[in-house]
Amino acid sequence: MNLNSIKSLIVVLVIAIAVFQLARPACLRFMAAEDFRTRRTAWFILTVATFISPSIWIYALIAVSVSIWAGRRDSNPVAMYLMLMYAAPAFLARIPKVIDFDQQRLLAIAILIPALLRRQPASSQAAQSGSRGGGIAAFLLFSFCTIQPMLFVPFETWTSVLRRELMLLLTIMVPYLAFSRIRDCRLIPDAMATYLLSVVIMAPLALFETMRGWQLYVLRADAWGVGVNPFGYLMRGSQLRALVATSHSLSLGIVFAIAFGFSLYLMRTWKAGWTAVWVYSLLWVGLFAAYARSGWIAAVLAMFVYLWLLPGGAGRVTKAATLMLLGGAISLLTPFGRRIFDSLPFVGTVDTGSVDYRQQLFQESLRLIPDHPWFGDLLVKQKMTALYQGQGIVDLVNGYLQIALLYGLVPLAAVVLFMLIVAGRTLRASMRTRPYDESAARLGNILVACMLGTYFFIWTAGFPDQLWILAGLGMAYARLVASGAYRVS
Repeated sequence: MNLNSIKSLIVVLVIAIAVFQLARPACLRFMAAEDFRTRRTAWFILTVATFISPSIWIYALIAVSVSIWAGRRDSNPVAMYLMLMYAAPAFLARIPKVIDFDQQRLLAIAILIPALLRRQPASSQAAQSGSRGGGIAAFLLFSFCTIQPMLFVPFETWTSVLRRELMLLLTIMVPYLAFSRIRDCRLIPDAMATYLLSVVIMAPLALFETMRGWQLYVLRADAWGVGVNPFGYLMRGSQLRALVATSHSLSLGIVFAIAFGFSLYLMRTWKAGWTAVWVYSLLWVGLFAAYARSGWIAAVLAMFVYLWLLPGGAGRVTKAATLMLLGGAISLLTPFGRRIFDSLPFVGTVDTGSVDYRQQLFQESLRLIPDHPWFGDLLVKQKMTALYQGQGIVDLVNGYLQIALLYGLVPLAAVVLFMLIVAGRTLRASMRTRPYDESAARLGNILVACMLGTYFFIWTAGFPDQLWILAGLGMAYARLVASGAYRVS
């Protein structure tokens, strides 16, 4: 462990200790005190292990051991998964001919799979309600995960194809199934509050990174020899874009955007007052530190959708939009406000090339998709020479176009239909509870709002891991409403 690692660890621990202390009263409104202590302990152990482990294998051994222990102790294991998702830097390590693993896959193996295996059978009413629509959604998602590896059969051995399938199942299918199997209506806000806690810790870290020009986590993955950050030191104008423990500033943007969405529900449920102010402020500090314009738009879109779905939604949206415009106009009088305005897409003057690149990508994709419409062309990037960037790659930032180009319209239709089914069932369940349980209706509203914000984000920056978690929470919510867990008639 070198001096930089020690300094980084000290910064992370000091900030985390302060956040845990400040957030504890709010967290205990949504989770048991014992669960809070277990999650906090597990997070600190993995964080310390991140900065002191000399190799990825020692870290992996510690992470798996602690995750198994913590997952068994926690009354809501999926919340523990959320707590630890960003306790380590983005990395990608390989067990030859078996699997390429990262933090999320390690946690899926150590926490989510054991949780799925020890699930108690649901009541017959809940099982029947969950089978309507849920089975179709699961089939579509499984098809999405299976078709993609099968397209590599002409180019790779069956071992490599099966390895790809295993990685997709651990990244997509296992989280979705684990979250969709939540059987207690109290555990959904518990999971959301835990995710919010883990992200609020990252907000001041993100501010530190962009202000000091010092990435806290990147060097640890590089020291392990498993770094995955060719874009580790991206700039937006003269400012460093924060990463914290994510692989890209765009990924950090959607992390904060979804946390902001969750906070809209959680802070109102608690009637948090000034706590809500500092939580919102920290999350937007993190969003601005990431300089991820797609994250900003996703967060604002989620807020407007959430407000629109509330009673008197049109007036709420108008009021919020007016306040935003007024605040934006005032902020233009400050250097920070002008910097943010200059970074906005279409109207800003900073890094306009990324917007132009996305437009060129869209036009080129429309030209190439008809050549192999159903199952795509894995070699399509070789035909996109005009879009090669300075790093020697074609950056398929649009997730929908990436699937359509490489894997075809069939898997794209499967995942889009899956997304629509999940959002539709969640919204219908929310509308069903609205006359009888306002809090339950707002929970469904915010899940739908975060989904729609994420669906937009996919258009600009690819499929995030949070999509499958949101889908699972939405299906769990719809199942619980249908089974009568909330007060409906």
